[in-house]
Parts: sequence; C-alpha cells; structure tokens
Amino acid sequence: MDVDYSVGPYSLYDYQRRMYHEIRDAVSELKSRKKSPHIIVQAPCASGKTIVQAFVAKQAGLRGKKFMFIVAGRSLVSQTSEEFMECGVPHGVLMAGSQKAIEHDFASHNTKSLSSCQSIIASRETYGSRVLNRKIVDGLNLDVICVDEGHNGCSGTVYRKIFDENPDKVILLFTATPIRGNGYGLGPPFQKVIHGVTHEELLAGGFIVPPVCFGPKVVDMKGVHIDKKTGDYVQSEAEARWNTDELVGDLLRDWRKYGEDRPTVVFAQGVEHSKHIAANFSGHGIAAVHIDANTDISERKRYYDELARGSLKIISNYGVMAYGVNVREVGCCVLARAMASLSVFLQTTGRVFRSCKSVYWMNGGAKPDARIIDHGANIKKHGWPQADRWWPLDDEVFVDDFTKQKLEEDGKKEIPLLHCVKCGAEWQATTGNICPNCGYKKQSLGKAPEFDGQELGRIKKSAAKPVPRDDQKVWNQCLGQCANTGRSLSQAIRIFERKSRKSFSKADIIPITNYESVKKELDAGKEWKQVCKIAVSKLLPNFVRGGGDGSDKVLF
Repeated sequence: MDVDYSVGPYSLYDYQRRMYHEIRDAVSELKSRKKSPHIIVQAPCASGKTIVQAFVAKQAGLRGKKFMFIVAGRSLVSQTSEEFMECGVPHGVLMAGSQKAIEHDFASHNTKSLSSCQSIIASRETYGSRVLNRKIVDGLNLDVICVDEGHNGCSGTVYRKIFDENPDKVILLFTATPIRGNGYGLGPPFQKVIHGVTHEELLAGGFIVPPVCFGPKVVDMKGVHIDKKTGDYVQSEAEARWNTDELVGDLLRDWRKYGEDRPTVVFAQGVEHSKHIAANFSGHGIAAVHIDANTDISERKRYYDELARGSLKIISNYGVMAYGVNVREVGCCVLARAMASLSVFLQTTGRVFRSCKSVYWMNGGAKPDARIIDHGANIKKHGWPQADRWWPLDDEVFVDDFTKQKLEEDGKKEIPLLHCVKCGAEWQATTGNICPNCGYKKQSLGKAPEFDGQELGRIKKSAAKPVPRDDQKVWNQCLGQCANTGRSLSQAIRIFERKSRKSFSKADIIPITNYESVKKELDAGKEWKQVCKIAVSKLLPNFVRGGGDGSDKVLF
C-alpha cells in the first residue's frame, strides 16, 4: 500500500521515511516474539525528529489508534504543540496552565475532553501528577506513547511507571543520545535501538553544516565531584571554578577572534556565571542577554526571534537551551563550561548544526559551517561532535567501548583529532594534516601537544590509535565505574572481561582475594558467588568518589 508521507506542509525525507518503516518493522517483530514493543529511536540533533513524531501521530490517528507525546518542561510542551499545529495534527494538551503557555487556538485544553482527542501532548510532570498519582485524568486508552529526550530521567518514577503500566503498548523513546549519565546503555525495559540516520548522511544532504572548532582552554576540574544522577559535574563546584573575571574576559576575547560576529549561544556553568558573561559582553557594546529556567517562556521566544533576526548577538544561558531549541540562524556556540557527560556535550553542540538559508543570516546567504569555541576541553575529552557513534542497548555496556567494537567489526578505525599549534583550531584527520583554518602543516599525527591554557586554537578532526592499557588500570577503572553506579563485584568482572577481552582469571592484576574486605567476607564463611553479589561501593568503598584515599588495604 502506498503511503502518503506528507504531514501538513512538510513531506518526510528519505531517511525519515526509512526511520518510520524501521519503527513499524521493529514493533511487528517484537510483538511476534511476545516482547514489549518498547523501542529507542536514535537520531542526531537537527535530524527532524519532531516531524517524524508528528507523522507517527498522524498515522496512528488514521488507524484509529490513540497517540500521546510526553515531553519534559513547559517550554517544550509549548514548542511541540506549535510544531504539531504546523504539521496539521489536531491534539489536546495535558499541562497545568496550558492555555497561558500556548498562544495558538489549534489545541484542546479541556482536561475532560482529552479522552476524545486522537493525539495528546503532555507535560511529563503533569502526566505524572494527574494520571499516574492522583488519577484525576482517566479514560485515555493510549495505543502509542512517544517520549521525547527520554534519556533524561528514563529511570525516574514517572517514566518507570509509564513503562511498567503499559507493557503491551508501543512506547517510542526519541533521543539523539540514548545513554545514561554515566555513558552506559539505557537497558530495560527497551528491547531495541533504531539508528535512524548518521551525521555523514545529514551532511551529504545539506541538512546540517560541518563544525569548525577552536580550543581547548583548560580549566582545572580536578577535585570537582561528579553528580551520580546526571553523570555531569556538581554544578555549584564547577561554577566556582569558572565564574572569575579573568575567564569571563577570555570568552569575549576569543569570541571576537573566532566568532565572526555571528549570532551566538553561550553555555555557562551556572546562573551567576551566565549573568556575568552577558553583563561583560553588554558592557563592551555587544547586544547580549541572559536566560535561565526562571525566564518566562514568552520572553525566551522573543529573545530567540531577536537572535535570529540579528538585533541580538549573544544569548548566555544555563540549563535551558541544550534541548529542543531550534534557532537555525545560530552560527556560533561557546562552551563556557566543562562537561563530564557525553550526552550533555552532544546535545549542547547540536544546537548550532542546523543548516540555514535566510535573509537574516549575516546579510543574506547560507550558513557555511558551525563555529564551536570550546573553553572546557570538551572536544578533547569526548571527541568530534559529529562523530557517528554506535549506541548500546545493554545497561552494562559503555558507549565508547561499543562504538570501538562495531568499528573493528566493520574493519574501520577511529578518526584522530588534530590540534593546530599555530592558531588553535581542531579538526578530524580525514582532511589531512594541514590546518583548514590557517593552513599550517602539522608535522606529525602523533601525540597531541600540551596546551598552555592561554589563547584558543582551531581543532581538526582526527583520532589517535588506542594506546594499550595494562590490566590493573582497566580493572581499577571498572571498579570505579561500578562503585559509583551501584553495581556488584560480578558486574565489574563482566565489564572488565568485555573491555580487556580476556578471562578475569587470566588477568594480570592484584588478586581480588588479596583485598582485606574481600578476605573478611570469605573468612566469615561466604561462598565466592555470594561475595560477587555484594556492591563494589560496600565491598571496596575507597573506589567511591570522595570515599577515601583511592586505595583499599591489600594483603600481599
């Protein structure tokens, strides 16, 4: 049967059509195997996921199925409702005070009439309160549930209840980064990951522009703790490192040098840091504002419009522009923060990748590239922002390990990153060892130079061949990961065997039975299998961040 791929004034691109059919095939396969049709749909930032979601809603309606789209935060509910309106998909809205937040009249806000709506856009918070907890909204009888950016809080109470109470319903989690804060797969209840489209394909089709990167300016983050819930640095500690007059002044200097006077979004380390940045730019005659979670939605929209039109040059923000903000005219992204989380890094840099042909873009024309000024050495830590990764389903598999494995299976290698010692640019080695920014020829593709922490330079795309690691170092890393994520000793052993590709019994490490705490458990009469079930954090507490001096007593 021929499918009408139109949705309002839009028509799905080839890769979006492929994505839709892969979703349908996956649902059919899982149902035939009597598995829960809970599926992760991964696609990079700027790939048009909302259009695909609107098309899924349309197709569900044509088949008499009820659809709900759950997003986190009032601004994203408002934005999604407007996009569904543009796509011609009638819908109800489930969000406290939705009539004040949504300016068009295309949506239904009457809670009592939601049961008759074919499609519903819901706030995660309101859904959890009114449907799951207080149960004052019922009769929804949903068939398809889409969760937007559900990697944020997929293990939380609301999403967990949704998954548990709808084992037979189709649940689609759309995200560019389907991993937990610690870099591991999302795991149950999901049964399959669909890789929708690659950065390479989006670049070839002109849907996104390539990044031009500069950095890094190294800010010492040693001693800053990691938030176990988010996988990122503890905000208050990180902001204290970044919010200084010297560093804020460096942002202005390097933006003038590399930003080309483009519409720019700055990602700060905290609210006060963001205000400091905006005030510094404004004080030097550059139109700049600060926004955060307390900024009214209508005010944010006005600023986004002014940024697109060029009357505003800088928006400095904390915590509000990393997800779901689509301002095509943004041509420069300043990373004024360090990011321990790969997910946060990719979502943040993704705000600047959208291609743009607009009369407002720098006096007309097309955006040639995306400038990323990285003051936090994030590219050095996480790799090229448009590198295509393989995303694991298993919650005991680390994304970098999984990507490396898949590349090896395909006979490919990681592409090294290069740094220009002359201008500071960064780039991938696929384009050779000549700096695309200043033309300087790098003499060697070997070890990256040490940086003096002063002025930035452009980064080239490239990736060094993995350096062999000794077994003890890998084992310590596995213990550290498991100690800080609530995993057991047996899980640490399995992760070690996957990483090292050798049997744990043959590993060249200090025998685990030499640790005093392990020996005590065995001496108390516990069997080895019982000891392996104990959490690493309990058994070896010094491997917990901040839990000790980093070494447990070993009996040699």
